[in-house]
Amino acid sequence: MSGRKAELELGPIMSRRLRIVGSVLRARPREEKAGLVADFAAFALPRLRDGRLRPVVDRTLPLERADEAYKALERGGVFGKIILTMA
Repeated sequence: MSGRKAELELGPIMSRRLRIVGSVLRARPREEKAGLVADFAAFALPRLRDGRLRPVVDRTLPLERADEAYKALERGGVFGKIILTMA
Protein backbone atom coordinates (compact mmCIF):
# COMPACT_ATOMS: atom_id res chain seq x y z
CA MET A 1 0.00 0.00 0.00
CA SER A 2 2.98 2.31 0.29
CA GLY A 3 4.48 2.17 -3.18
CA ARG A 4 7.13 0.14 -4.93
CA LYS A 5 9.80 0.29 -2.23
CA ALA A 6 9.84 -1.86 0.86
CA GLU A 7 12.29 -2.82 3.57
CA LEU A 8 12.29 -6.42 4.72
CA GLU A 9 14.35 -8.85 6.74
CA LEU A 10 15.89 -11.37 4.33
CA GLY A 11 17.14 -13.83 6.97
CA PRO A 12 13.83 -15.69 7.48
CA ILE A 13 13.20 -15.72 3.73
CA MET A 14 16.62 -17.17 2.94
CA SER A 15 16.67 -19.68 5.81
CA ARG A 16 13.30 -21.10 4.75
CA ARG A 17 14.19 -20.92 1.04
CA LEU A 18 11.11 -18.82 0.33
CA ARG A 19 10.53 -16.90 -2.87
CA ILE A 20 9.19 -13.42 -3.44
CA VAL A 21 7.16 -13.13 -6.64
CA GLY A 22 5.61 -9.99 -8.01
CA SER A 23 3.00 -9.58 -10.69
CA VAL A 24 0.54 -7.05 -12.03
CA LEU A 25 -2.72 -7.73 -13.81
CA ARG A 26 -3.09 -4.38 -15.54
CA ALA A 27 -1.32 -5.35 -18.78
CA ARG A 28 -2.87 -8.81 -19.07
CA PRO A 29 -5.73 -9.57 -21.48
CA ARG A 30 -9.25 -9.51 -20.04
CA GLU A 31 -9.70 -13.26 -20.66
CA GLU A 32 -6.58 -14.07 -18.67
CA LYS A 33 -7.75 -11.86 -15.80
CA ALA A 34 -11.15 -13.59 -15.81
CA GLY A 35 -9.44 -16.99 -15.68
CA LEU A 36 -7.29 -15.92 -12.73
CA VAL A 37 -10.35 -14.67 -10.86
CA ALA A 38 -12.17 -17.94 -11.55
CA ASP A 39 -9.18 -19.99 -10.37
CA PHE A 40 -8.87 -17.90 -7.22
CA ALA A 41 -12.60 -18.23 -6.48
CA ALA A 42 -12.48 -22.00 -6.95
CA PHE A 43 -9.55 -22.25 -4.54
CA ALA A 44 -10.40 -19.59 -1.94
CA LEU A 45 -14.18 -19.47 -1.57
CA PRO A 46 -14.59 -23.01 -0.16
CA ARG A 47 -11.73 -22.34 2.26
CA LEU A 48 -13.21 -19.01 3.34
CA ARG A 49 -16.57 -20.73 3.94
CA ASP A 50 -15.18 -23.49 6.14
CA GLY A 51 -12.64 -21.32 7.99
CA ARG A 52 -9.40 -22.79 6.63
CA LEU A 53 -8.66 -19.40 5.10
CA ARG A 54 -9.33 -16.24 7.09
CA PRO A 55 -8.58 -12.63 6.23
CA VAL A 56 -6.25 -10.73 8.55
CA VAL A 57 -8.15 -7.79 10.03
CA ASP A 58 -6.24 -4.92 11.60
CA ARG A 59 -9.34 -3.11 12.86
CA THR A 60 -13.03 -2.53 12.26
CA LEU A 61 -14.48 0.98 12.24
CA PRO A 62 -17.91 2.44 11.57
CA LEU A 63 -18.25 4.15 8.18
CA GLU A 64 -18.47 7.51 9.95
CA ARG A 65 -14.81 7.06 10.92
CA ALA A 66 -13.57 6.38 7.36
CA ASP A 67 -11.26 9.39 7.61
CA GLU A 68 -9.50 7.68 10.52
CA ALA A 69 -9.10 4.53 8.42
CA TYR A 70 -7.52 6.47 5.54
CA LYS A 71 -5.18 8.28 7.92
CA ALA A 72 -4.06 4.95 9.37
CA LEU A 73 -3.31 3.67 5.85
CA GLU A 74 -1.38 6.85 5.02
CA ARG A 75 0.72 6.54 8.19
CA GLY A 76 1.55 2.92 7.41
CA GLY A 77 2.08 0.14 9.89
CA VAL A 78 -1.37 -1.35 9.28
CA PHE A 79 -1.20 -5.14 9.29
CA GLY A 80 -4.26 -6.56 7.59
CA LYS A 81 -7.49 -5.07 6.38
CA ILE A 82 -9.35 -2.14 7.83
CA ILE A 83 -13.06 -2.91 7.63
CA LEU A 84 -15.69 -0.18 7.54
CA THR A 85 -19.08 -1.22 8.89
CA MET A 86 -22.53 0.24 8.25
CA ALA A 87 -25.33 0.20 10.80
